Amino acid sequence: MKIQLDETYRLETDAYNYTLLEHKISQKKNAKKTEYYDPLAYYDSIINLSRGILNHEVKKSTVDDINKVCQVLEDCATRICNSIEKVLEEEKKK
Repeated sequence: MKIQLDETYRLETDAYNYTLLEHKISQKKNAKKTEYYDPLAYYDSIINLSRGILNHEVKKSTVDDINKVCQVLEDCATRICNSIEKVLEEEKKK
C-alpha cells in the first residue's frame, strides 16, 4: 500500500513494516532535477509511524515556544488524518 500523506511525506507498507518516505529533489551538475522519495524511518505500527512524523516535523521546525510547537503538531496531525480519510474514501469506491 502507498499513501501520499502530503507534498512532503509518503507512507509505504510491506508485510513487516510501515516506511515513512520524504520527497526530495536532487540536481547533479549539468543534469536535470530528479525527484525521489528517501526513506526516513521504518516502523512496526501505524501509531508509531504517526508519532515519528510528528517528531520529525517538530525537529525540523524553527519554533521557539510551546504554543508554536503545539500548532506544528496540530497542523501535521490534520494533514495526516485528511490524507488517510481520502485514501479510505477512495478504497470504498473500488
